[in-house]
Amino acid sequence: MGIGIMDYQEIKESVLEIITKHGNFVLSSGMQTTIFYDCSNLIYKPYLMDYIVDYFPRELFEFVDGIVAPAVTGIPFGLLLARKHNKYFLIARPKEKEIFKDGFKIIDGDRYIIFDDVITTGNTVLKIKKEIENKGGIVDKVLTVVYRDGKKESLDRVNVKCFLDMS
Repeated sequence: MGIGIMDYQEIKESVLEIITKHGNFVLSSGMQTTIFYDCSNLIYKPYLMDYIVDYFPRELFEFVDGIVAPAVTGIPFGLLLARKHNKYFLIARPKEKEIFKDGFKIIDGDRYIIFDDVITTGNTVLKIKKEIENKGGIVDKVLTVVYRDGKKESLDRVNVKCFLDMS
């Protein structure tokens, strides 16, 4: 399927075909699964990345100052969202002691959207959210390509919007 007008179901099927891997996997959360979602493969189909970015309504970004995405696979989506909605962009490194470095600074009072490509337990998002709030920022909502079947209750108090809900 090439570039053209596609409906949500066609886009969803195309995205799932590209990102879904079958086998035996241990996720970074320690969970074992037979299905792994690898959004990094979407860089080979940038038009699908555009469809995913366009899926999230403009209103979500009206009162937001910046987009934050964890390294590595959240970066392309975070950057596309920031560019489309004219927001600044920050890269978070949640596996490192200092989550924001290399000139990436949270601005006190600014509102942020966190974009993570796949959310399973929510631990990455919650760690980034806590760091943003500790530095005086406000997390407005969280966006993701895939919401897995992890511990959904851990994100109950966070406004999560997903392209594919696989829970």
